[in-house]
Amino acid sequence: MFFNAAMSGRPITIHGDGAQTRDFVHVADIAGALAFVAENEEACGVFNVGYGRSLSIIDLAKQILEITNSRSPLEFAPARTGDIRHSTADPSKLHALGWMPIHGVRSGLETMAHLT
Repeated sequence: MFFNAAMSGRPITIHGDGAQTRDFVHVADIAGALAFVAENEEACGVFNVGYGRSLSIIDLAKQILEITNSRSPLEFAPARTGDIRHSTADPSKLHALGWMPIHGVRSGLETMAHLT
């Protein structure tokens, strides 16, 4: 939704103050982690796929504006009921088995900009 708004010049709506965080993950890293676990006999149980660091929603929106060269304004709406304030994955179990992500949030955003 942020990309569509940025690329069409419409306002980007952020629910809450934008300081809430998420551990956004490039889809290629998720696919890589799934393939790693499927092919690794030592891998059993539940795994968190992520980078182990979070990005605020407002910083995500600003990166999208930068990547798309958009002048769309940021608009703030009321926070969503039940929204989690901060979320960060703990990928240490996967790291201990030898899996590491090879992409990053910025790479994913740049790819999205070309697809949108």
